[in-house]
Amino acid sequence: MTLLSELRSTEYNNETMYSYLYGLKHEDRIDEHDIEVDFLNDVDRMLSRYFIRNDMTRYRRLTNLFGDIIDHFSKCEDCGSWEYEDDVRWAYDDNPICSNCIDNYRYSENRDTYVSEDDYYDEESESQHDDYIYEYNEDVMSHCSYQVSDKDRTELYPLYMGVELEVERRNNCPYEIGEMTHNDFYNSKTGQFAIMKSDGSLSNGFEIVTAPATLNAHRENWDTFLNGAAIKHLKSWNTDTTGMHIHISRSHLTQLDIGKLLVFINDYKNEEFVNHIAGRNSDQWAKKSSKKISDAVNSSEKYEAVNMSHRNTIEFRIFKGNLARQGLFRVMEFVHALVGFSKTTSMTKLSYKDFIRYMELPQNRSEYKVFYGLMFANKGKVHVHKLGKPKSFKSINKLWDSYKNLDVPMGLHFRFNTNGESSKAMSHPYQVLTKEESNRDIWLMHNGPQLPTPMIDSNKSDTHQFVKWILRPQLINEPELLYNPDWQEMLSDMIGSDKLLFLDSKTEEFTIINEDQGKTTDDMWLSNTYSLEPRGNYALSRDYKYDEDTDTLKKIENKYTYEDDDWGYGMGHYSGTPIYRTHVETKGNTTKNYVNPPRDILEDGTALDENDLYGMTFKEIEEVVYENPSGISQWLHDLVYNSEVKGGK
Repeated sequence: MTLLSELRSTEYNNETMYSYLYGLKHEDRIDEHDIEVDFLNDVDRMLSRYFIRNDMTRYRRLTNLFGDIIDHFSKCEDCGSWEYEDDVRWAYDDNPICSNCIDNYRYSENRDTYVSEDDYYDEESESQHDDYIYEYNEDVMSHCSYQVSDKDRTELYPLYMGVELEVERRNNCPYEIGEMTHNDFYNSKTGQFAIMKSDGSLSNGFEIVTAPATLNAHRENWDTFLNGAAIKHLKSWNTDTTGMHIHISRSHLTQLDIGKLLVFINDYKNEEFVNHIAGRNSDQWAKKSSKKISDAVNSSEKYEAVNMSHRNTIEFRIFKGNLARQGLFRVMEFVHALVGFSKTTSMTKLSYKDFIRYMELPQNRSEYKVFYGLMFANKGKVHVHKLGKPKSFKSINKLWDSYKNLDVPMGLHFRFNTNGESSKAMSHPYQVLTKEESNRDIWLMHNGPQLPTPMIDSNKSDTHQFVKWILRPQLINEPELLYNPDWQEMLSDMIGSDKLLFLDSKTEEFTIINEDQGKTTDDMWLSNTYSLEPRGNYALSRDYKYDEDTDTLKKIENKYTYEDDDWGYGMGHYSGTPIYRTHVETKGNTTKNYVNPPRDILEDGTALDENDLYGMTFKEIEEVVYENPSGISQWLHDLVYNSEVKGGK
């Protein structure tokens, strides 16, 4: 019996399950509130029994069948059965537990969530059971001090960063894990670099909180922990509960710098790029919303992507937890680079493309490296060429020109150094199998934040280790698995939104995992397409624009037609009453500045007010005036006119 035949033969509510599902999905004759949880569980069990064993894949199929109705139910984390949303209880804050399984849990007043019996401490804090894990509100500065490296001595006002890294205990984690971690972060020369704090949002873990330190100081103080014994009993990347937050010192930033950071991180046009770096898209703990430059003077809610509620720091909350050295420093270096970018870029150039151009500057390339690789198959052999740290795109174009007359499909890969050492060996593609061992060469390119693999080999990338520990053991004795649909589906479920590109010398064919999450256009498959849709100032420098309807690049006839919010202020139209501000006393004279509401100074209706000018350099103001002469003139006229009317000078 097949799944379809069973659905057609099983009765439900005086009809078959098949006709009931059809009426639910296509005929709108069944009210979503009439769906019973037993019916959902029956369908789920059928899917599992026949061919869909992976939870993620099965959930996608259920979503296709039930649509938005599925949102009214939650799946129990323990037994796997579905439960009405109103009837579930939440353990460890975000694990749904059904009414049957909740008997195995107790509500913890201290954590404000249900916890397992094993984790329940009679409403005592975790810190009382481990002298080295402090209360959540413990001040790190009472144990640590600002730390710099000898490499930073030339900097008068260095950028300090503080890291909060959430970790979970592994099974059989030793009781003294707090002490072990504490000792790994102690240096006889500089003292304590980090402390451990309890965190109720974690299942069975704690938070590693570092001293404010420069990037170089971080690089010098994490080594003992990353190479020590404690880390083997902890996990962070392969969990649903952990994240990493990075604080930067406000004293290092102007209000304009902060405004640019807010706009960059929250701009929907940069979302795919930012999520790629962060390793996740967390709306629960790091919400994004449209921002404008003047929001730098405002506070924020705690659970925003950039948390502005702290007096002395700005907190980036977007990152997935990571215990791999390469992944850990990837995000630290990203924040470090983003601060430098905010200090040098114009507020009209805050796209991820502008950020990449900044990273390609000669003074940054030694810190943030780019690699390039290509591969193609010809006459039963895979040809590979890697270009480590090219000086410019001229080097890439030169390499490309050498193959321009070759009429075969080709894989191309750009790698910004994230995980792994900065070397040509860690650039793509990677060899999976050799002809000597399997009668074929198989090579691989990967695009994505980080593959689900043990990070065992020090200073090796996640792709390198995924090949070594996951792919090779499976393919070396059975290379044909590469073409097995079930194996491909399993691999797809394993890697999530990442993409893999295989090339086999025997077939001379490419195999793409998660092909549907990329885009095919102009005889090319692209793992992402955001670079094909230029917007804002970047669009003005381009002669072509990607057309989604036709999957082609079209010449822009009138490049100087602006889209909404091209200039990055994000303020939109405004209606309201004048704003009155009292300025500080200057040279003994106190004056009042009566400010007009934000004016529509651009053709697209983008608004600007005096808040956007705070902290701007002369050159930046000059740029805005040059690009918007009529709008600025009108704005200044209204500003002066209002001042005269109100009695100002």
